[in-house]
Amino acid sequence: MVHYESPAGSPNAGILVQAIGGASDNVFNSVLGDTYLISPNMVSSFRLMANRSSNTTVYHSYVGLPDLGVTSVYQLPASQFGKYLGGWSTTGGFSIATTPSFQPYLTWQASEDISLTHGAHQVPFGSLFVNLKATAINYLNSNASFAFNGQFTGIQNADFLLGMASSFTQSAPSYSDQHQNVFGMYVQDSWKVNRRLTVNAGVRWDPFFAHTNPYGETFAFSLDNFTNGVVSKILPNAPAGMIFGGDPGLPKNQYSQNKLNNFSPRLGIVWDPKGDG
Repeated sequence: MVHYESPAGSPNAGILVQAIGGASDNVFNSVLGDTYLISPNMVSSFRLMANRSSNTTVYHSYVGLPDLGVTSVYQLPASQFGKYLGGWSTTGGFSIATTPSFQPYLTWQASEDISLTHGAHQVPFGSLFVNLKATAINYLNSNASFAFNGQFTGIQNADFLLGMASSFTQSAPSYSDQHQNVFGMYVQDSWKVNRRLTVNAGVRWDPFFAHTNPYGETFAFSLDNFTNGVVSKILPNAPAGMIFGGDPGLPKNQYSQNKLNNFSPRLGIVWDPKGDG
């Protein structure tokens, strides 16, 4: 297990330093393996792995918009998130921004590899399964951000002092909850035909299973639909080309279609002219 800590800006310094965010990250990794001799000519190798990590933004509570007299813009509850500025910037000048976020990841992986020797054949085969889960929540612009470019007075800092912003941005918290399964199988035969000739042949199957979202909040872009002016049946007011989970071409809860016909054959021939290799 590894823990990484990057401190936020000093709470005793000026606001430009106080607004600097830090990080608190954790990584945990565990592996269990077993190699077992099934018979004199067959060996099994099993592996189980778990990995969990989390990335959290840390910051100090310093000042919020209500403290500066701005009371008409929604702010995240100070009791939960503290006081901070989502983003203030002047063109070519200063920038103040704090963005709370939390991103945990969890991965499980299991694999089984077997090696079989039979006469002139050495046959390895096995499979792999991986389960991925990535969740995240980001509060970018949740407390609003303002930009000042000098379009009103000709001086960006003067616009800032007068509270005359060139742009205002505010958005709801952005969250992601994605899952994916990865699976693969393979088999290979290394056949020593005679002293001079060895043939290697095998095939690997790697089906693609799309990322999924348990809430059905999936979408994609279809170039064919865009070209033909086809709109979504789920959200018909969306622009042509946009498709959503449940539309033709995009299964519900998936970001794309599964692709199961992914086979990778291989063939190799080794020729030893002298037969002494």
